[in-house]
Amino acid sequence: MAKKKQEQQEQSQDEHVMAVLDKRTNKTAVISKMNEQDGSIEVVPSDKKNSNSFLKLDRTSPLELFFTNFKNQYENPTSFSFFLIPFALLEKTLNAVIQIRKGEDPGADGKKLVENSELNDEGRIAKLARRYKFDEHQLPWKDLNALGLDKETLFNNHCMGELLKGRITSTALPISKEINGEKKNMGEACFMCVKGADGKKLVENSELNDEGRIAKLARRYKFDEHQLPWKDLNALGLDKETLFNNHCMGELLKGRITSTALPISKEINGEKKNMGEACFMCVKGADGKVELKTLTRLDKPQYDLPIYKGVFTDEEKNKLAETGTLGGIKEMKDTLTGNVCKCYVSFHEATNRVITMPVDAIKIPDYIYGKRLDDKQKQLLASGGELPVNDIQRKNDTMLSGVAYVDPTIRDIAFKQSDKQLKVNDTILGAKISPEQKKILENHGMVFIENMRNPKTKQLFSDDVRFSNKSNNLLIGRNAREYKPAVENQKNDKKKETKQTARHVVSSRPQARKSSLSFS
Repeated sequence: MAKKKQEQQEQSQDEHVMAVLDKRTNKTAVISKMNEQDGSIEVVPSDKKNSNSFLKLDRTSPLELFFTNFKNQYENPTSFSFFLIPFALLEKTLNAVIQIRKGEDPGADGKKLVENSELNDEGRIAKLARRYKFDEHQLPWKDLNALGLDKETLFNNHCMGELLKGRITSTALPISKEINGEKKNMGEACFMCVKGADGKKLVENSELNDEGRIAKLARRYKFDEHQLPWKDLNALGLDKETLFNNHCMGELLKGRITSTALPISKEINGEKKNMGEACFMCVKGADGKVELKTLTRLDKPQYDLPIYKGVFTDEEKNKLAETGTLGGIKEMKDTLTGNVCKCYVSFHEATNRVITMPVDAIKIPDYIYGKRLDDKQKQLLASGGELPVNDIQRKNDTMLSGVAYVDPTIRDIAFKQSDKQLKVNDTILGAKISPEQKKILENHGMVFIENMRNPKTKQLFSDDVRFSNKSNNLLIGRNAREYKPAVENQKNDKKKETKQTARHVVSSRPQARKSSLSFS
């Protein structure tokens, strides 16, 4: 008797059923019949009393054909989610699915059940499918072979998995190119595979610069990593890992002052001595070499030191303390060169120092976030003032408002968001939303939106959508459902204003907006 019961249990674990969730109604059902030829299905309620009607499947059943036909058959296939569930775990898994849909926590076991059962668009277990972004046959083998790389080389150097995941390879490989029938050594390079919307984008995302980095990414930086003064950095107790962990590497490569002060030390007479904290900046010297500029942290704001007595008025000190910028131009020593000239002035909180930049070190742009500046607005920026910029349309269908100003600490035009309240457009990816949905989204809740248009493929789709409460980024599908709101205390919220480099171009026309959304 016990043996028979055990056999039944084992059989129920091997037997799988396919459940379907209608995301518009949050109702579940089990498939009783499916036609793999035309994608049609018949369903019954998931109650155990209907178990004899359930279509029993093997976990390894080939479902790709059905899902292909299903997508062709139905107008909005993304309105449904499918799950391949062990018959014995059907009730527990579907309960966990509904809990997640309602924004409730099903617990670690419930999440695991859903993760191990949910199918992606090709009918594969989504958990496994998410490991890779591409299939092996999708890789640009022609381009790889032209550089002297083959499958064996990629496997042997542990690069294949990274390419399939859409990551930059961690190992630089020797590359060569055939020029006039002769094989020429081109040094070493890393690689990354991306899905482009057009030929131009494909080239942009594939072309390597002279150091073997993706040229598109390399243009963001003023220096290359190997150009940094590592000898000077190491002498202060700093290495690559420390810079990366404190988000300083990108700032150094961009030629900016690091926003974080790091502990530094120096070896004196064979003894390591603590030298306090400092921020850093890399500049190109007269000989073309990259030099390290160290800005130690002062105990009190620089404008309050005796040496600066009479340099700033009380009003100007208050302005620097409250806003971080002077709001005007002042004749002072340039932080980089030490030359006295007309400068923009800001306060660098991490070091308690006054940072200056000559007025001729920056060109005022014609556009900020696609909004054309008139002569009056340009003059306001050029004079060191704060320029209000309102209702900026972001790529994620939200709007923001704030002020733009010249910031010597980043040596560029900065933007500071003044309104923390999320403002959502009347449409999300081309789909009109109701006032109720708009209100939910502005409060960082999740809604299901139909007939959105993928900006890359131009295809219509429907799915869950929400905005993160920290960065206001648009989250879609699984990213929206699994998002955990970031909790910050009021003190940090008040202190940390959204500040970023303003997107601008110095041209006669605004740049075309490109979408960078990814869909799950």
